[in-house]
Amino acid sequence: MILKTQHTEKSLPRLDLITSSFVIVYFAALFYPHKALGGGVLLDGKTIIELLVFSAFTLYATAKLSVKEPLLEKTPFFMPLAALTLLVVVASFFAQNRPIALEAFFLYLAYIGCFYIFLSLLKDSNQHVSLVYIIICIAVALSLWGLMQYYLLNLNPRLTSIWRLRATFGNSNQMAGFLAMTIPLFLGVILTRKFSGKVLLSLWTTMVLMLAAQLFTYARGGWIATSAGVSFILVTQFAVRKNLSKKVILGALPVVLILATLFISSTDLVNRFNTITQEDTEVTLYGRKLAWQGTIDMIKANPLTGVGPGNYSKAFRTFQPPGLTEPYMYAHSDYLHFISETGVLLIPIIIWLLFCLFKHGLEKIQHADLQMGGITLGAMGGIIAILVYSVSDFNLHIPANALLFTVLAAIVAVPTSQYVVSNVHIAHGKNFCESV
Repeated sequence: MILKTQHTEKSLPRLDLITSSFVIVYFAALFYPHKALGGGVLLDGKTIIELLVFSAFTLYATAKLSVKEPLLEKTPFFMPLAALTLLVVVASFFAQNRPIALEAFFLYLAYIGCFYIFLSLLKDSNQHVSLVYIIICIAVALSLWGLMQYYLLNLNPRLTSIWRLRATFGNSNQMAGFLAMTIPLFLGVILTRKFSGKVLLSLWTTMVLMLAAQLFTYARGGWIATSAGVSFILVTQFAVRKNLSKKVILGALPVVLILATLFISSTDLVNRFNTITQEDTEVTLYGRKLAWQGTIDMIKANPLTGVGPGNYSKAFRTFQPPGLTEPYMYAHSDYLHFISETGVLLIPIIIWLLFCLFKHGLEKIQHADLQMGGITLGAMGGIIAILVYSVSDFNLHIPANALLFTVLAAIVAVPTSQYVVSNVHIAHGKNFCESV
């Protein structure tokens, strides 16, 4: 099925090259194994993100305006995004520390700019598939690097051993968050395409590699989030598309058996679950509950405008409950953290955004071709995963993971009526790898 569009290949000259180059350069810089860049957490990493995004957006805007097209794509998310931006502006104006709020606001604008860049890029099916390949290849590379790092360091007594896989991220929970979004994306592609036996075997082998890396992050929230994303995909696939092939099911069985064997045979993995309610450290559920209570008290003290974007760590010192001896940079709950910084009006805006996103995504899955539907379903599964993870962690405050979340949202948000299948014949049974 070929979907037509109002845009032509000449409407945005060289925009595909610009945005594709940006994607490759961005991810290469962001995941370069250096503490200042891994995850983009530190100031250097954030600066690189903002420079790359704003440079790409300038080229994007120039291409758009040169052909007299609207700068921002029309989607059902324009109004909720506008409301969110207005809320962030107001919260920044009333922030306890305006310079810090301004820094956070610029990072927020980088995410918004990135969303619209990818929204235009992903209208083309070739770019759609290429982007998914880039994300999956990065996830595979990180998984391989993390597993090698994990085993080599632990086998050599002369080296400093690590007990949790983190790859180039500064923290294993951040790596788990990246994989929790990537694994459902990959699964969505596998479940909605038909492959030869050899290709399917290689795909499931890749999936096992990524799942093994996720297991050895020892991130309980990552396991739960990945399970939620995968479950959403399977339930939606049965309920909406109803075309799971026997090959896929047969391919999934050995994966489940292998992972179950790995899990049961690993005492460390079992013990990791048993420590969830232990109260002897601040990083357990007990410590998180204390942080959540202090954050709720902070929200009650600043309900309308919050303390200002980026001001959480400074403002929390006044509300930090007894029992937490270390300074808290994050609330260990993205929802509470964001609300504390921007006020309670964020709650209806987030509900509005998610409603529009999933309503539009489910409509696309039902009416789109297999390729577009599979990628959209996988992206929605990745979004579900990180939304679940964000209940008890702060992955959306890690720029690398926040950007991936933005990309997944753009994948879902691309209107079906504007999707162009260029130089690709999508036929029933055609191999996904052959359609690039």
